[in-house]
Amino acid sequence: MIVKFVLCVLFLRTVSGELLLPLINESGDSVTRVIGRIFDINETVAIITDGIMSDVEFEIPNPKIIWNFNVPQILAKYQTVYNYIILVNDSNSLGKALDRFYYSSFWPSQNIRSGTFLIIISKIDQVFETLWNYHITNSVILVNGNGSSNCKLYQSIRWSLENQCGEWPNVTREEDCQDGPTLTFKKGFRSYHGCPINYWTPITNIFINATLTELTKRYGVSLTISYPDSIKYTAAYAYLQSDNQLTSGVEFKHYVWLMPLPKQVPPLKLYLIIFQGEVWIMVAVGFLLTILFYIIILRRKRIHVNLSTFGFIIMEILSLTFWGCCSRIPNVTSLRVLLLSYIFYAIVVQTGYVSNLVRVQTIPHFEPGIDSIRELIKSDIPVYWTALTYGTDHIVHSLFKNAKKDVVRLLDDQYNETLSSIIVDNKQGGAIMLHDIAISVIRKHKIIHNKLILDDSILPTKNSIIVDNNQGGAIMLHDIAISVINKHKIIHNKLILDDSILPTKKFVFTMPPEHYFFDFFNKVVIGFAENGIYAHLNGKEDELLKNAVESINYPTDPQVLTLDHVYGIFVIWGFGLGISFLVFILEIIVHKLQVSKSTPIAVTVTVEEEVEVTEIEYIA
Repeated sequence: MIVKFVLCVLFLRTVSGELLLPLINESGDSVTRVIGRIFDINETVAIITDGIMSDVEFEIPNPKIIWNFNVPQILAKYQTVYNYIILVNDSNSLGKALDRFYYSSFWPSQNIRSGTFLIIISKIDQVFETLWNYHITNSVILVNGNGSSNCKLYQSIRWSLENQCGEWPNVTREEDCQDGPTLTFKKGFRSYHGCPINYWTPITNIFINATLTELTKRYGVSLTISYPDSIKYTAAYAYLQSDNQLTSGVEFKHYVWLMPLPKQVPPLKLYLIIFQGEVWIMVAVGFLLTILFYIIILRRKRIHVNLSTFGFIIMEILSLTFWGCCSRIPNVTSLRVLLLSYIFYAIVVQTGYVSNLVRVQTIPHFEPGIDSIRELIKSDIPVYWTALTYGTDHIVHSLFKNAKKDVVRLLDDQYNETLSSIIVDNKQGGAIMLHDIAISVIRKHKIIHNKLILDDSILPTKNSIIVDNNQGGAIMLHDIAISVINKHKIIHNKLILDDSILPTKKFVFTMPPEHYFFDFFNKVVIGFAENGIYAHLNGKEDELLKNAVESINYPTDPQVLTLDHVYGIFVIWGFGLGISFLVFILEIIVHKLQVSKSTPIAVTVTVEEEVEVTEIEYIA
């Protein structure tokens, strides 16, 4: 069991009758001189000792905190300390001291990179390796062998090329304590000569790529990036809530919602959706008005318009509407002007209709469905999300708390086994909010056929996306899925971009608090933010996202026409054929009725005179 050590503020305090650290007379003048060159006189210095190193005697005017790590003490309030003096016998004792120091409440996890350490020790052996294992880089080793006359100072720059990126202190600088040492602490380098930096991320985007590229170019590190397949929500939450350092944040908000796949427009209906309702109304009005003016002109010319003439006029206008031609040119000038104007009008309308008809027949079209989060809230379809998406619990509950719908949270152990079936074939239906891990499933199956909605209007900002199901539901994924979907062209549905009322959220980079490279990393992030690079990238990302959404929602690749595409026209042709047959039957019936009404009637006339009787046939 690891025991947490606590501290108390001391100046001259004894424990069990013994002085924790001898601070006396003039035998430690060399040590005092070295301390004076390292630490400013007003800076507080923490002196850490095991209570054994009593042969080193020095006096310093600095405020002091003295801690014997072998004696547990009561914690008292203390200020943040950046300067440390550790008195031990050898590297083994130093390792023991640092180990207890590390697990104590006194360990400056957030300040270890800025801390300066003076190690007073009897022999040098493996002191630098021990310090580097605890991420201590700003250090001076004072070896006090046989009194102050043999006092030596050692320094080694961990990240120099000669020291193999901190693997081994091949190069050290030695000075004599009596010579007025020139102590320096190098805080950073222009180039780290390929020193490795391991970067772990479950996602990638334009911000991350630009930052990491600049990092490697500016500091010359060798970057290794790992993309794990999944991340546990609890682990991510604990990681962010620990003492790890967070860089400056980058604001963004891209939510993409995958909505239920809407019904495909039937082929018969395709011929109507080419024009909106008001266009069809104007086409009908133009057709009827042309017929009306045709009749009015004929009546003004005292030409009788009977049923046969009316039928002829309708067929002429239909011929002009569909083919731009008529059976004959009328002799009346006003009719010629009327028909010429209608021909021009019909050609324009026909061109627009036919040009769109090609696109409508060769590209699948779907009914509108749900277009925004607000419509999703008002709908009755269920919503799914997973705890793997950090921070989504409050988003989902705040959005759908008053909605009369099922809101289902996928548990971590259910996630992997259900994600594939949900994305590929959501037979249960529902709206699903997922983490970007779904991208790996999308890559694997490549068979999504859903509706996509990009809508950040009432959500905190985080890159996310929504994917498919057959009978209803919304899925929330990472926006990188859009690039995957767009690449494979596997979705032919609708995406919605809507950031109108969403609060802004940030993503940050995190590193262990004592990691030497955090300050340089954060410097790149802050520089990108202040110079507007992230804002530029965000605008570029928005444009790319919108283009991807548009290409997914409105695919332009034509398809080979099958019977499913064109059977509507056969239905219309068959319907016309049936109507014509019915008219033909009706004409036969009418004709028979007319013939039956015209049956001959025999009339006999008798003359009383002796005249030959003659029979006269009268046709009624």
